[in-house]
Amino acid sequence: MISFIPYTKKNVATAASKLRLPPVESVLRDAKDIMKAMISRVDEEDDIEYAVTFSHGCLFFRIFDTGRYYFTFPEPLTDDDDPEDALRELVRYMVREEVPMRLVGVPTFYLKYLEGFRHMTLDADDFTADSYSVLINTECELCDELPDEEGERLILSSLSEEDIPDYARLCRDEEVNRYWGYDYREDKPDASDEYFYDTAKEEFARGSSATFAILVKPCIIRKKYMSEDAPESESTVRIDRVSFAGEATLYAFDGKGNAQMAIRLLPEYQGLGLASESAALLGQAAREMGIICLEFSIAEENAHSLYAFRHYELTREGAEPGTLRATFPVVGHMDPRAIK
Repeated sequence: MISFIPYTKKNVATAASKLRLPPVESVLRDAKDIMKAMISRVDEEDDIEYAVTFSHGCLFFRIFDTGRYYFTFPEPLTDDDDPEDALRELVRYMVREEVPMRLVGVPTFYLKYLEGFRHMTLDADDFTADSYSVLINTECELCDELPDEEGERLILSSLSEEDIPDYARLCRDEEVNRYWGYDYREDKPDASDEYFYDTAKEEFARGSSATFAILVKPCIIRKKYMSEDAPESESTVRIDRVSFAGEATLYAFDGKGNAQMAIRLLPEYQGLGLASESAALLGQAAREMGIICLEFSIAEENAHSLYAFRHYELTREGAEPGTLRATFPVVGHMDPRAIK
């Protein structure tokens, strides 16, 4: 897992010493020269931030300029190094950090390494250019609005202002969010109800995640309780009106048609079989967005989710410690640009 080291004109040597470079003096010298050349045209007054990292024998940069991140194509420091593995690592970083995939200075020869990305835009000063700027779009970025999906008991739709109070309650519920992977209190402990709604909308606008409201239609549902004494005892729940039950989210779009999914439900709607039905509807939405394959992870101690997704093939392969992972293909995916 890579991390970028910020640097300026004044601390090139210090930043270079923090890179995990091979213990070869010429490699360190070359790294310093490349770092200096990258920043040489920037005045001290310019509001441009540079950061550098080293991976798989290659040096590459993160540039923050006019409110946007740009990344340089991995540059080999020796003739024996190949940037393909470094590029994969860079893509994992961009997906993890949820920043748009913008590459600058991609040599024409290395454009072949980008063939696996589905929606690319190339830009150059002219057709004789030796390098290109590349924008890799995701299915989320290409959708003007989220598709609506409807099942027997549920509706998946974009969050609306009517959902704000219940959505905020969902986001604040400590028990619900034990396994969500993000605690809003770390960034915004005094968050208002509107904060959660606005954040979801902003993340969709920049193409990093797609959040659907899970709405339950009027119905009577059998509720199952899980315990050692009565693993499947039941009662009934009556729902009289269309009600907000939770959130279904697509995120971590990798530019190759893959994404991750997550579902969370308010406490009063857990145990009703809504999670698995929500996953099925989310798969339909993913198909309409043009996604090829979905992935989700479940904490091993999350008994409710393990029960809800017991019919999926859960493995530890590729998952973080303490979690199980599943992947499944999305059949009949469409071109996301067809959704308007």
